[in-house]
Amino acid sequence: MIRITSSLPGSRKQSKAAAKDAADANNAEASSVTASVVLFTNNDIKPARDQVRQATDVLKALTVPWNNDGWRIIQTGTYQEVYPSLKNARANFYDARDAFISSYNDKVEDAKRRLTYLFNSADFPSPREIGESFGFEIETDAIKDASDIRIKGPVEFVRQVEQEIVSRNKRKLEEAQADVVKRLIERISESVGSIQHYHDKVSVGERSAFYDSAITGIKALCTAIPKLNITKDAKLNEIGKLVLQEIGELDPKTVKDSPTVRETVIRKGTSLLDKLQNYSPQPVN
Repeated sequence: MIRITSSLPGSRKQSKAAAKDAADANNAEASSVTASVVLFTNNDIKPARDQVRQATDVLKALTVPWNNDGWRIIQTGTYQEVYPSLKNARANFYDARDAFISSYNDKVEDAKRRLTYLFNSADFPSPREIGESFGFEIETDAIKDASDIRIKGPVEFVRQVEQEIVSRNKRKLEEAQADVVKRLIERISESVGSIQHYHDKVSVGERSAFYDSAITGIKALCTAIPKLNITKDAKLNEIGKLVLQEIGELDPKTVKDSPTVRETVIRKGTSLLDKLQNYSPQPVN
């Protein structure tokens, strides 16, 4: 399992003075109005935030959820492939932090200029303290196996714990399978809908935008399915290959230029969606 955890300095803070001004300006009760001031602009935080987003996007594309705490399931081989890019994103994140800190005093002066009387020096900690609010961690763990438990107690109690672990793991792996199918359904539905909209517009002589991602997005997901298919469900791999063959390998320009090809894509996409809606993942033993 793997997850990325991160933290950034707060770019806004609630201001009682700003709230009072807003309430007075609108003849409202001060207790009914809240307002915040911008401590740091989006451009100040964006370089570090972008590194977290890019790393998170990489993980989401090649992993499936495990729980609500951000843990995701990743195959060992896939982890070895993506770790260098995650590590690079983390290094770039801390480079962005260092750049932020090096110009921190200038940012405080800019805030003082922007906020005028709303500026409060207490909202701006020291460079060292602000630096500590930046964080980017790549955490890994193993899926707990029932044989790994180290519990002392009555035999029946230990067996109950073992069974709970087995049942939980089985349920989580089945949810992971379902997540891949859900991604396929959403991706194909979005693409078919986009192509249908474009087709309908140009068919009556109206202008409309066509985005290559209607095809390339499907190809990217189908290509990733073997890595997302944690349980090695053969049927799921076959569906991925079928979707890739039917739609994902088409030339986006051909789809854009040819009404006949678009009609074929729409028909095949609809048929594939029907298959996926009725798809039952292979049971996890």
